[in-house]
Amino acid sequence: MKSAKSVLIFELKKMGFQQKGNVCFRIVDDLICLIGFEKPSSTLYVHFAIMPVYYPCNGVIIYSFGNRLNNLYADLPNLTDVVIQEQIDFWCRKLLTYLETDIFPQMQQISTAKRMCDFFVAKRRKKYCFSSKWTKKDNYFSKCFFCSPDNLLSLHVYASLYAGEYENCYSLAHQYISVLQKDNTYTQKLKDRRINEMQFIIDLILNKDFKQIEQFTTKIVEENLKLFSNK
Repeated sequence: MKSAKSVLIFELKKMGFQQKGNVCFRIVDDLICLIGFEKPSSTLYVHFAIMPVYYPCNGVIIYSFGNRLNNLYADLPNLTDVVIQEQIDFWCRKLLTYLETDIFPQMQQISTAKRMCDFFVAKRRKKYCFSSKWTKKDNYFSKCFFCSPDNLLSLHVYASLYAGEYENCYSLAHQYISVLQKDNTYTQKLKDRRINEMQFIIDLILNKDFKQIEQFTTKIVEENLKLFSNK
């Protein structure tokens, strides 16, 4: 009997994905679309996440901007070992249908740094973004970005920097520093590191050091893409 994981990987490869360990990935414009597999017990969990090439990940594949596909759709139950092939095939077809008809088309809307910035601006106008209380009107994105508002804000900072929207980036970086200073959930060491990152970006923009900005963002992109290289 074929496992759900092997069926999914086979189908994902036909959709242009490549496999690296327990992760399948596909690069679309400025996004690395990730589908990861986890089986801590008898249940198979499938994760979907976006990893923007311009967002620093410190040498590890991150799922910060994503969610378990099992959690996104009520009619996609957890898949355990105690099933028959027909159930596995049905579950895989349903999951792949959601990917093709719902998730991937909407990811196109934020596939570049500029589109990502436009998305955030639109959501903030509607007061949906950077809120822990999502509304049904947010459709898939509300569930996809299953992370804290401050992480979304940091993503907006790096998207605007990569898109060349420096004035907006400058303002967002200051906002992020203010959020971090008021936060009581992170360790002081982590807060200091993130604040220093934002201050570095602020200084680059203040000094109009566009060459160093390009070098800085290029290095982030290269390090992220290296994680998915076969070399």
